[in-house]
Amino acid sequence: DHKDTLSSKYRLGLALYSQKKCSEGEWLLQQAVEGRERTLGRDHEDTLNSKYWLGLALYDQKKYIEAAGLLQQAVEGRKSILGRDHEDTLAAVLLLQELQLNSSSLSPTNVTAQQALASRLDSFFLGGQDSQESYTDSKINEISSLLKHSNLQWSKVPRTYVVLRTIDHLNLLNDLIDAGFSDYWFPVTERNLPECLSPSIRAKFFVAQRLVLTNSMSLEKGEMGQHCHFKQGESPPFEPKEVLGNGGFSQVDKVLSLISFKEYARKRVLRSAAFRGRRIEDMKQFIAEINILKRLKHHHIVKFVGSYTDPKYIGLIMSPVAEMDLGAYLTRATISNHPELRTFFGCLAGALEFLHEQKVRHKDIKPANILVNHGNVMFADFGLSLDFTDANGSTTMSMVNGMTPRYCAPEVALYEPRNTKSDIWSLGVVFMEMIIVLKGRTAQYMDEFFSQNGSRQKFIRTNMDALPDFIAELRGIGGLLDNRALGWTQGMLMLEQQLRPTASSLVASITEFEKEEERVGFLRSLMESWGNSFRRKNFASTLACSLVGDNIELQLSRARIENEEFPIDIAKEPQREDGRHGENCIVARVDVANSLKGKRRSSALLPLSVAGGLMPPTPYSWMIADFHLFDWSQVYLQYSHSHQQLPRIRFA
Repeated sequence: DHKDTLSSKYRLGLALYSQKKCSEGEWLLQQAVEGRERTLGRDHEDTLNSKYWLGLALYDQKKYIEAAGLLQQAVEGRKSILGRDHEDTLAAVLLLQELQLNSSSLSPTNVTAQQALASRLDSFFLGGQDSQESYTDSKINEISSLLKHSNLQWSKVPRTYVVLRTIDHLNLLNDLIDAGFSDYWFPVTERNLPECLSPSIRAKFFVAQRLVLTNSMSLEKGEMGQHCHFKQGESPPFEPKEVLGNGGFSQVDKVLSLISFKEYARKRVLRSAAFRGRRIEDMKQFIAEINILKRLKHHHIVKFVGSYTDPKYIGLIMSPVAEMDLGAYLTRATISNHPELRTFFGCLAGALEFLHEQKVRHKDIKPANILVNHGNVMFADFGLSLDFTDANGSTTMSMVNGMTPRYCAPEVALYEPRNTKSDIWSLGVVFMEMIIVLKGRTAQYMDEFFSQNGSRQKFIRTNMDALPDFIAELRGIGGLLDNRALGWTQGMLMLEQQLRPTASSLVASITEFEKEEERVGFLRSLMESWGNSFRRKNFASTLACSLVGDNIELQLSRARIENEEFPIDIAKEPQREDGRHGENCIVARVDVANSLKGKRRSSALLPLSVAGGLMPPTPYSWMIADFHLFDWSQVYLQYSHSHQQLPRIRFA
């Protein structure tokens, strides 16, 4: 619901409509209307514009009743906000009149249709509240479908419609919608109902809600919800949108919730013949996946939304609907994606550490089971996973239920005892494929190398002799920055399980590397800033630099020491710590042995006065910590931010 997102949907909807793609444009304009109503209000000018164009798109598709309702709202809103004679108001009035004129020949049929619609809705409310039976999901879905022909907004909250109509306060429905209320809020208490309802109406609403509290109301409550059961004739409240993938015994599709109107990924398994042969094991695995995912809550693991059983399927609802899996991401990645891709090492290692801490082995780590959504990477598909909470350890020796030959560990392929270190191996193969992309190569490059070297088998586990040579070749190409990841990966791909790192030790290695990169990045930016400043001031004709351990050295040769802007008297040639002398040189040594934690950039470039002169401006603020005049040889500077004392800078 961010205003920029809604604006983009609105503009894209208009573009599709202008290309005569009315149905696609309608879908986006509908989202813009709903989002703007929630964030801006029903009568905001942008909301009214969205309603006007959505009405036009519906009109062109001959959806006259829906179009008339939206255009009527646009007319009334524009009259109130812009005035009766504003050009936008007049445009809406003319379009509404045109719609009424063009559909006049259908007027008798239209009236008959409206009467039939009203009569059908009335049939759901024949008894009073006391005699009324609870509504089923199928009845509520039918009411929603009927409301689409008269009021699109009301069709989104059929349960609220039922309750308010039952207690004879349907006139308050628009007020509740404006307050942000929806069917997703059920069940409610009198206290958490919106204040637009009086206390007496809240009490009636609270009692009448029993009529609409169906199974599906707990479907989207995550770990707080319950597994739902739908009888014959009842349908789960989801509208299928598109198939996302098919597995050996399941299908994953994108669905739209008819309660919250959020999009989810749904995995379903057919119940038919569930207890015949292999189906028994498949069903056990799927139920285990539901139970495992329900208790896992981590930023880099797909989120459990709910689960259900109907006469035909068992379903698992998950979030989000990802943009792609890691395999597709690696295929499409360009150099602009490399900074983002480098963050995936730590994200995946951290998620695996969490899984193992929760006594869960994934058992099928591969790019197809890792999702990427807006820069976030997540483990998915726990269909083969093992929950070893009640076991003595993670090691198993039973038959392998399934494996992916390219990514499974050697002990898995050989049906030998296996444990969490098998996950480490699989993630190591994934890491290798990530590194290959960072090095400017493809998975095909790795396959060709292994097919031509060692045992000429293309899988790493079946061609361990080629692995050291392959890693050595990778070290010599692409950026040296990514060679550190090769070190982690080589350890993860050890043939002996006990020599592989645990997920926790892997996270520690990656975290230490990230901290080191932060220090190096700080030093590089400092070096660049100082170097550019010295050049601008013509203090030096050449600039040499070196990085040794935690120190970075800037050497300024033939510096204009006599310049009054830098009046430090070093008539004697300064002696460096290594015993060598420089020709009238100044050496700046930055000591970052202390932690740079808490380092922040200053909001301004502040020059520092040193002994009457000016230090080159940098992206950091500095203060004089100490100043010694022994042989005019040392000036100590202390980095400062919010009274924190951090690394010490020394000029020798």
